[in-house]
Amino acid sequence: VGGTPFDLRISRRVGEAIDADDEQIRLGGGYDHNFILDKEPGMLALAAVARSEKTGITMETYTTQPGVQLYTSNSLQNDTRPGKTGGIYGRYQGFCLETQHYPFTPSHPEFPSVELRPGEEYHETTIYKFLTE
Repeated sequence: VGGTPFDLRISRRVGEAIDADDEQIRLGGGYDHNFILDKEPGMLALAAVARSEKTGITMETYTTQPGVQLYTSNSLQNDTRPGKTGGIYGRYQGFCLETQHYPFTPSHPEFPSVELRPGEEYHETTIYKFLTE
């Protein structure tokens, strides 16, 4: 990911590269991409940190999942439903960090399996921790 809009290994603003001249950014209209986490399978680890310079609020995301999807509300430009305070939310006015397995996993045997057989149980943990500075 080095040198691309997908290099989020270092702290940067989410919107910094949201309009980058990158084929994947253009196709998604922003970020709607899965990031593979560099950790041992099943280990609870820090996956992402989001921090607001304006409010000082920080959100840390921990998960046992192997990936996290970053979605930057690319499709909200035509949404007319009022938000919590009555305002209309537009494109890029929010983001999601969705912990998950990788997309298209059944088609890629090299990816961690998502197969669940009868009688088996599925357990994953995700923690969203909020802090203030």
